[in-house]
Amino acid sequence: MKKIIIISIILFSQLNFINANSLGSGSWLMTKTIENNTSEEVYTTFDFLENGKVKMAGIDVGTWAYNAKNKSFKIVSNQFKKLNGTRRVVKINDKKMILEKDGIQWIFEKIDKEKVMKENLSSGFLGAWKIRDENNSDSFQSIIFKSPDSFIMFEKGEGFESKTSGTWMYRKKENSLIVIVPGANIALRGKNKVIRIDEKEMVLQKKGVIYKAEKIVQTAKEIERLNFTEDDFYDENGDYKYDGEEEKLPWQDSYALKENLQKVTQLVYTYKILIKSTQSFDTKILKANVTTDEADESVSVDYIFYGYDNYNLPDDTQLPSNNFDPYSKLYPYKGDTFRVTGTEKISTPAGTFNCTIVELVNTLGEKSKLWMANENPGIIVKIIQDKPGQFGYYHIYELKEIK
Repeated sequence: MKKIIIISIILFSQLNFINANSLGSGSWLMTKTIENNTSEEVYTTFDFLENGKVKMAGIDVGTWAYNAKNKSFKIVSNQFKKLNGTRRVVKINDKKMILEKDGIQWIFEKIDKEKVMKENLSSGFLGAWKIRDENNSDSFQSIIFKSPDSFIMFEKGEGFESKTSGTWMYRKKENSLIVIVPGANIALRGKNKVIRIDEKEMVLQKKGVIYKAEKIVQTAKEIERLNFTEDDFYDENGDYKYDGEEEKLPWQDSYALKENLQKVTQLVYTYKILIKSTQSFDTKILKANVTTDEADESVSVDYIFYGYDNYNLPDDTQLPSNNFDPYSKLYPYKGDTFRVTGTEKISTPAGTFNCTIVELVNTLGEKSKLWMANENPGIIVKIIQDKPGQFGYYHIYELKEIK
């Protein structure tokens, strides 16, 4: 009989715990904190599970309990000490929760996941967007909104590259986009007012600042991944298999190369950067100046094949010199671990060219494929650069004009 009573007491206590916690359980959006009548935006998610565990932005951070009798809310976390403590429940219902401790209030809104999914699907945000930065043309940002509520953001500039992920929700009633990014500080984090969104463009406003983005059109047919590896260039003994391969290159005569480039002042290329997690490109124009000196028969071509030229460099910065060197077999491109794989006639905005195809690798893991013009020594018609991996890239250079 005593055992039955003890078991009954335990079950009753557990039932009270579950019933009490059920009022605070579920997914919540913490929108802001208020201290001394000053509010600060937060925008992060909390999942208070009925088993007493708590997740913040999808990460397990500790446990929680709601005491309805004392109107208190307790969180215990070994990872995030700022979450620890018992807070007074100022307000709690099925839509809103306000917790207070040491004069600081936490404001929460209940998340209806099914409603979020439906509104996100009909919002027009799904897909990839290019964010324009009129103050920095060399910096490239893209954001990809996925269903039901995740996003990935990429930023690439001269000498840096970053990737940010998080969640998002569109609120139809107030016409706003909420971007939730744990542990990162990006411009769109928090609530953004939607000024306009259509098939081509979205315009957002946050704290008086306007953000514009263009919808990225998928262009998968242009992508040719380079599947060869560095191992393909060596035999089983580790010896290089393509010694003497330069005899197959179209530019054997250095005099002919210099003579041809003396007729050229500039090579203009279209430079395409594959936007990660999409099959679309960001595109810009690069100009390689060709400088010749007939007196000493020298020639130099700006090396633009790392993504920028003299026309979009910071002030007081110049491209390094790239003087012709007869030992640089692929000049003006750099690299010496290569093989010739055949010939092909290709057309670009600059014309139609008979080309020799060259594949090469470098020590950084980048693979390249070159189309070298047979009848125009010194002119490369097209280049693909492909580096796999998390911090990899895929670039295409295509000759647009010969001046």
